[in-house]
Amino acid sequence: MFAANSDAMSESLEIYSAVQMKKDKIPGMDTIAAQMADFFRKTKRKPAPATAK
Repeated sequence: MFAANSDAMSESLEIYSAVQMKKDKIPGMDTIAAQMADFFRKTKRKPAPATAK
């Protein structure tokens, strides 16, 4: 199950990359790129809390 999710995310990122490259060359693609950017927005991860010894 995890492998399928990983494959799907990998392929989605590949499509997103292609859209980003073509957004200035194809009319209307900039709108799609903006919508996809909301989904693929990176969030900063909080560092894992230190464990007490």
